[in-house]
Amino acid sequence: MSKILIVAAVENETLVLTRKLRLTKSKNNPLLYHGTYHQHEIDLIEVGIGKVNTALNLSRAITQKNYDYALNLGSAGGTKSFKQGDKIIVSQAKYHDFDLQIFGYKKGQVPGYPEYFMVPHKEINDFKALIPTLKESLLYSGDRFVETSPNIDEEYVVDMEATAFFQVLYLSGIKAYAFKIVSDIINGSNYDTYSSFEEKKIGNYLYDFFLEIIEGIK
Repeated sequence: MSKILIVAAVENETLVLTRKLRLTKSKNNPLLYHGTYHQHEIDLIEVGIGKVNTALNLSRAITQKNYDYALNLGSAGGTKSFKQGDKIIVSQAKYHDFDLQIFGYKKGQVPGYPEYFMVPHKEINDFKALIPTLKESLLYSGDRFVETSPNIDEEYVVDMEATAFFQVLYLSGIKAYAFKIVSDIINGSNYDTYSSFEEKKIGNYLYDFFLEIIEGIK
């Protein structure tokens, strides 16, 4: 039985998952839920918004149990090559608001870590074979909601948690994947479309996405 930790930021991303997977709240941690799905032992942690909350609450979770897999599920803004509702697997992740270039590091690189946190191509291709509509993308994380492009030329998705998720798990031995639903297109006025999507749709989208993802977990 694989031990899987689902990592999500806020209640509207976790509520449908906890209800439909019949997860029960931990007696020791109000952010943590437990259950099983088929042959897997499932935990879910609601880490909160932003890099610090993610690092703090994820670190606590992985020191209390040895997980085989960690899955970051959530929403992300996307550039113009994406559309609302697209399913994304993150291939590379870095920060858009971390900058030590003056000391010789790449933009977004944290000292002691690689420029990008990367998922092996074979594993990405395995999930893409399983989920034909799945797209892979570079992801940037930072502690602000992005309404205008942060001077990045590539096509990408952006959130506030996933790079911190990868950083915490970098040397853990836990297989880490981030899967995102595109909630809005970055265009300078995307807050309203993001808010509407998050409020009405994101929970069901993530639950359906999880059912597809879990078929690729051994």
